[in-house]
Amino acid sequence: MRPRQWARVRRQVLARDGHRCQRCGEPGALEVHHKLPVEKGGGHELENLVTLCVKCHVSLHRNERIGPERAAWRAWLTDRGREASPSSS
Repeated sequence: MRPRQWARVRRQVLARDGHRCQRCGEPGALEVHHKLPVEKGGGHELENLVTLCVKCHVSLHRNERIGPERAAWRAWLTDRGREASPSSS
């Protein structure tokens, strides 16, 4: 899928889900998750996509076996989630 097409689909998913994580309700630092991963035959159809916050998205993928590219992506998401979360002090 081309970047412009993905941007359009992503906007549709976020709007459909009310710009909130569908797992915890968080309104910030949102990602679009493939319910059935593309590498396992899932597509970019709206029915296969759901809005998750960074924290829930990382948590969902925590136990997967991953390669170095996915590990770097996960680290970036985790750092981004920390930046988006209010400090606990």
